[in-house]
Amino acid sequence: MMLVSTFQVKALNTLYNYKKKKIKIYIGLGISAAILVISGIVMAVILVMGAFGVLTNQKELVPTSDYSDINISEIGENQIPAEYIPLYKKAAEKYKLPWTLLASIHRIETRFSSIKKMESNVGAQGPVQVRP
Repeated sequence: MMLVSTFQVKALNTLYNYKKKKIKIYIGLGISAAILVISGIVMAVILVMGAFGVLTNQKELVPTSDYSDINISEIGENQIPAEYIPLYKKAAEKYKLPWTLLASIHRIETRFSSIKKMESNVGAQGPVQVRP
């Protein structure tokens, strides 16, 4: 017959409860991780479907306007060099973009080609700073 003291029973009981709590924590963490992974996969699928137009049945982006009705501000009229406007409009028509978008990129990147060095510190070149 084996005698077990009350102290030993308490210690064993505490150890048993500790292991039980530890297992519950691991199960909780596992379930949380699984939920996180599944929600990430669902979000990725939704983003991919949206990108390819599956959700909207739209296979390609089609402009809703020919952008001929764009009005620019007085500041824009004063800043955009007149000799570039026909070039912007020709490129805009070809690529189905608003010509003012091309003008704004040209303005931001090189101040309408008025910067002497047409190459950025990361190697982008030309009037709209394209990297080769």
